[in-house]
Order: sequence, then C-alpha cells, then structure tokens
Amino acid sequence: QKRRWPGGEKVFEPLLAELLVDNGHLATIEMVPDASLAEEWAAKERSRLEAAKAAMGEEELADVIRSTADLKRAQLAEDSAEDLATIPRVGLADLEAKVKEVPTDVSALSGGVPLLTHPLPCAGVVYADVLLDLQRLPVSELPLLSLYAALLTQAGTSELDATALQRRIGARTGGIDVGTKLEQPVGDSGAVGAPDGVVHKLVVRGKAVRDRLPDMLELVHSMLTDANLDAQPKAVELLKESKSRLEAAFLSSGNSFAGMRLSSRNTAVGYATELTSGVSYYEAIKEMLTTAQDDWPSLLARLERLRGTINARDGLMINLTSDPDAIDGAKPQLDAFVGRMPAAPAADAHGEDASKWSRLPLAPREDEAYAIVSQVNYVAAGCRLFEPGEIADFGAASVASRALSLGYLWDNVRVAGGAYGGGCALNP
Repeated sequence: QKRRWPGGEKVFEPLLAELLVDNGHLATIEMVPDASLAEEWAAKERSRLEAAKAAMGEEELADVIRSTADLKRAQLAEDSAEDLATIPRVGLADLEAKVKEVPTDVSALSGGVPLLTHPLPCAGVVYADVLLDLQRLPVSELPLLSLYAALLTQAGTSELDATALQRRIGARTGGIDVGTKLEQPVGDSGAVGAPDGVVHKLVVRGKAVRDRLPDMLELVHSMLTDANLDAQPKAVELLKESKSRLEAAFLSSGNSFAGMRLSSRNTAVGYATELTSGVSYYEAIKEMLTTAQDDWPSLLARLERLRGTINARDGLMINLTSDPDAIDGAKPQLDAFVGRMPAAPAADAHGEDASKWSRLPLAPREDEAYAIVSQVNYVAAGCRLFEPGEIADFGAASVASRALSLGYLWDNVRVAGGAYGGGCALNP
C-alpha cells in the first residue's frame, strides 16, 4: 500500500467505498429493558452478604462493627491544624480590594431605542447584543421560546437554507447565538427585589470585527424577521432532542429540577424558569412534540404569532462592547438596523402586558414527589431567608452557604452517610 500511494494511486478511497459506503451488511439490534434486573442484582448482593456473614465467627463480626465505628469517627473528625496548613490558601492580601467596574454609557438610537455601550479595549472586535422584550407574551407561550430561539439559527431564511446560513455566519462573524435572559430586578440600594419583578428578554448575541459589523447586523435582522419557521422536520428533531436531554438530566441532575420546583413557589422568575426549563417544561415539550407531528399548522401559527409579538422597536434594546472609536463608528449602522425593524407588534400580536407578572399564580406550597427510573433519590427543601425590600449581608450569607456545602453537608451526607451528594444554594 505504501508503494502505491506515492504514485498517485488511490488507496483509501476504494477501501472506504467497499467497507463502508457500499457495504450492504446490516445488523439490527433490539434492546429490551428487563424490569426485574434491579431486583435480581439486589437479591444477589443480599445473598453474597448473608453468605459472608454466615462464614464469620463472633470475633470477626465484632471486628467489622468496631471497624465501621472507627471509620465513622474518622470521617466526622475535624482535620488537624497541621493537616489544614498543608492546603494552599488564598488570603485577603491576595485579593484585589477595588471592585472592577465596567464603564457603561446609556443613550438612545433612532426611535428612542435604548443603547448601552461599554468602551473597552477589544482589539477591533465588536460584541453586540440585540434584546427584545418577552414580557408581552402570555405565560402559556413561554415554553415555546426555546424551540423558537433554536429555529432562528437552525432553520435558515427565505434566501439562505440552514447550511448556507451557518456558513455565512461562520465566514462573516465570530458567531451568533440566540437565547433568553430571565432575571429578577434588584431592589433599591441592593435590597431583595419584589417577588413579581421580572426582566425577560430574547437575546441575539454576536461578535465580529468592526468592518464586518454591517454583515452581522444584516444576518441578525434576517434571523429575527425572516427565519423559516415553517420547518416541521427540524422542529420535530429539536423537540425530540430537548425531550431526550431533559430525560437524561432528570437522572443525573435531579437536584437542579427539585430546586426549580422550590423556586417556582416564591417568585415570578422562579415560576417562569420552571415553565421553560423544569418538569413543567418537560410536560410542555411532550405536548408540543405531539402537536408538531399531528397538527403542525397550529404550532406554526403559534410560532409566527410569537414572532409578530416580540419583533417591535418599542421593545428593542441594544448592548454594545468595543473600542471607543469602534462604538462611535457603529452608531449609524445601528440606527439603520433599528429603522428596519417593525415599529410595533403585528396586527395579530398577543395583547399581554408586563402587569400580568404581578397576577401570576405561583406553584402551590405543598410537598410533592416525582417518580423517575433511577436508583438515586433527589430530595430538596427550601425556605425564604430574606423578605422583599430587606437589605442583608448577602456576601456573608453566600460564604455561609458555601461553607455548609463543602463542610457539614459533605462530611455528613456524602462521606459519612454514603449518599450521592448534598449541597446548599442561596438565591436572595
């Protein structure tokens, strides 16, 4: 083979064609779950332990008990000062006392669209965020947002198919991503915010060298206003992927979903997060998948109405980070971009307003449980530590939460208790 290669003779191509491309061999493997396998394993384990115990004498059993007690004491014992001194530490002297502040200038583009700029040394790269208000959507449409955001980047436009769009983004920008931002505003003077306070935005985030900013803005505009939402196969694919990803996450990160359920009882942001990322979202995905497969026109109508509702200048905001001279040069291009966006929502847009969040019915405060196919139980409990409007030492509370996770809970739940793990989270 090595002698044939230098002469220009094809060596690997015929092999690939014969063994892979044109290979007609096909094997179908069907895997069937065994509902009794877990019990069989448990029975074998019990039998093995019973046999080992039966073979032990009284003194051997006493040794096992003593060894277990010694292990528990060792696991729960505090580390000595000498052992702790061997751990590298970061002291107060190693920390910079001055908090770094990002410069932020607030101005307005044409039509009064807010513009936030951050003049920083960026080596000629412009980072732009285009944000659209999502608070005018009905709560019932929130689970649709992840699918909508994915279609903006993966379904193409009327002029570019999905592959051509991705190639254009890769050739002319440093990347364009679409997602959502859901936050609870901080109260006055850093106090705990109101439970019904919400900032909810669709965020199209991109970066490009300053000479390519017009190309990037053109792509963003095409994705927002001309994305091919009538892409049933892609929508079904995306929904199936989301469903599978959530099912896997339930098994590996059930504690996160339990935490989301707790948050949904306390704040509008927690409730909306559960609707768009938690157990409720999983149920919504199953419904959307059925609709996408059996009644695509109705799901398409919802997607198009969502677009017509949020694509409006009166809900637009732009955030820009770049070199000072690049920011000055970008403003005319941003004005042109804003001028091409619809001035107001479409005629058939949803008529919701932000006040609906104050009327949002939070999840009921009651104990609940969900059954999953896993040998791990995820248990979470929570309570309100700070009341709205309260100003507390959140930094100290965060340190205490961290210490509780890495200290007491780790030693008692994970090490001594033999559980999968344990931790404490703080969300003031």
